[in-house]
Amino acid sequence: MEKVSKIINLLTIVIGLAVAVLAYLLITAVDQLRKDTSAKQSELDAAITTLAKTEEKSAADKAALSATKSGLADDLSDHRREVTRLKDELPVSEAKLEGLKKQQEEARAEAEKKKGEVTGLQTEIAGVQEAAGGLQAANPTALAAVEQMRNEIREQNDLAVEIQSELRDYKQETAHLKVHFASILKELQQDARDPSWITIGKSVNTRIERLSMETGMLVLPLGITHGMREDMKFIVSKKGKRVGQLVIKETGLAHSVANIVPLIGNPTKLRERDDIEITGF
Repeated sequence: MEKVSKIINLLTIVIGLAVAVLAYLLITAVDQLRKDTSAKQSELDAAITTLAKTEEKSAADKAALSATKSGLADDLSDHRREVTRLKDELPVSEAKLEGLKKQQEEARAEAEKKKGEVTGLQTEIAGVQEAAGGLQAANPTALAAVEQMRNEIREQNDLAVEIQSELRDYKQETAHLKVHFASILKELQQDARDPSWITIGKSVNTRIERLSMETGMLVLPLGITHGMREDMKFIVSKKGKRVGQLVIKETGLAHSVANIVPLIGNPTKLRERDDIEITGF
């Protein structure tokens, strides 16, 4: 009986120890579960915050895209009106050029007429000089009259020289006007066919719309309607100082995507929304 009692006591102790161990394990598991649940809740809260920020950014991007589309439509409308105006003015400029050509022809005819008059005057002067020489030889008393005639001849020669000088000046001025208006007509015709205004050597002020230094790319609000073409090269200046170079890789109607040329200047000074100056070369 005593032996059975010891066994029961031993079993009671073992069972008590087992229950204590099991309780400890259960408490540890509950604490771990509580920690895991708290971590998961923190991750869920962070994910909800990130999602809200993403939705806000998406709404802002949509608004910016809508504004950009509206601006592109306005730019295209202005461009079309400008082309129409240039086409309307082209006939007027051509008519002016025709008028100038007609005036030039009239001036040429007048010059030829003056030239003939000068030639006739020179012939008369030579005849008078010859007659004066004969009179001087035949009648010494006519020296005073001959000298007066010589003075008149000199005056006529001076007048002839002055007329020829005026004719030369008039011819040069007419030629200059012809070249000038031919240049104007050529520019008007070029503008009517292709109204681009970005050319090599010309500096244009603009702004960086997008910038990624990781990819070395940026977006400019200048496109085909402004004269942008793929592979065009530009020097970039900021506040009057050169900071790098760009190469146009993609063009739209009113925007262009450019690559920043590495190892030239200090392009790290560029920032999104910076006001810059680009010069074609």
